[in-house]
Amino acid sequence: MAHSHEIIVNDSTISLTFIGGLDGEQPKILWEDFTPKSILDSIYSFLQQKSLDTLKDTYSDNYTQDGMQLLFDIKSQSISKTVHLDNVWVPQLFRLTNIVNSTLPDSLKLNLAMPRKHEEE
Repeated sequence: MAHSHEIIVNDSTISLTFIGGLDGEQPKILWEDFTPKSILDSIYSFLQQKSLDTLKDTYSDNYTQDGMQLLFDIKSQSISKTVHLDNVWVPQLFRLTNIVNSTLPDSLKLNLAMPRKHEEE
């Protein structure tokens, strides 16, 4: 069963929630804190540079049955964007992940390592 992590950022808080893959399982907030202005500024700057229109709602690897599921949900008075990563590494979102990781405790940091390139035969 797949599970996912949801990152919710709004004008006052940032949180990391675990969403289990079992029927009837309730989401569990793993961490929540006030969103520092510097983090909000970095996230909004990132989104403005990337242009919300160029970011897809979902990035998916259809060949992977189970793996990393990550949902970024960013809402403010001026921005509203949700991006779902489904078993895929998206270079365009690496900076956003680093911004979020800068706020998380070490034990909860998101590990979105770039996949190794396959060597050509």
